[in-house]
Amino acid sequence: YLETSGATLMGGVSRPPQTPQEFAWALTQGFGRLPEFLAIPRDAPDAVRIKAALEWWIDGVVSENQTISFLQLCIGFEALLGESGDNSIRSVERGITERLADRYAYLRGRTQSERETHRAAFSTMYKRRGQIVHQRETHLRRSDDAEACLKAREMLFGAIADELNAFMRALPKKG
Repeated sequence: YLETSGATLMGGVSRPPQTPQEFAWALTQGFGRLPEFLAIPRDAPDAVRIKAALEWWIDGVVSENQTISFLQLCIGFEALLGESGDNSIRSVERGITERLADRYAYLRGRTQSERETHRAAFSTMYKRRGQIVHQRETHLRRSDDAEACLKAREMLFGAIADELNAFMRALPKKG
């Protein structure tokens, strides 16, 4: 988000970027080492998930249809935190929402109480995804749903930032 100038004491309001230049600037501000990260080959094993999630986040941010945006952000979580390959045996034992919520909580939280808070927030947000997909709803209807979309956008941004930063710290230092 960009800060606009304004007549308020706080200097303006936050708004999504609207031009390609604003979008590029907002990304570099939010993900400080993004240019260095994007230079890593697309098929680098540890970067694939992060790059896929980042692409879904971008799609979710720029989509004008709020329902589609929300679902794209949820797919971003699945790209970042989901499992690769066929894990049908594990899927039966434990639902995807539970696994994603646990992974999100451990990525974002530093203490057990923080993890519980993050787990609950993720489960609440992701429950709405299930209602849309499984009940075949075509629109986000209530103000709570609009809030779920904004929350998903913020949560995915934070998760990508944490994972990206951890990945970049793990890279070998250049000479």
